[in-house]
Amino acid sequence: MSQRIFKFLFPNTSKEELPKEIQNLQRGGNLSVKDLADFSKAQQKIYLLMKDREWHAATEIIERSGVRSGLRVMRTFREKGWEVKKKKSAVDSREWLYKLIEKNE
Repeated sequence: MSQRIFKFLFPNTSKEELPKEIQNLQRGGNLSVKDLADFSKAQQKIYLLMKDREWHAATEIIERSGVRSGLRVMRTFREKGWEVKKKKSAVDSREWLYKLIEKNE
């Protein structure tokens, strides 16, 4: 993978910490270095948001991805072996929250 892609995916990560970040990515499923290189810009942006494995609002995901189909783009992570969970933010809310997790979490 090119240095440019590593710098985009891990902008604040030292060269020494990169192998740990890559290992964390691969724990999510069958995510290879080639998969990372093939990520679209929207997928890269969504991954940077979701890699903390916390709940994020649909509007936040769409804004971060830069495309209106941000949620559809996020769901492509399922093809890479990740699980995408969703829940309502409150009982009577129309807002959904999403979380990217490992299959075995």
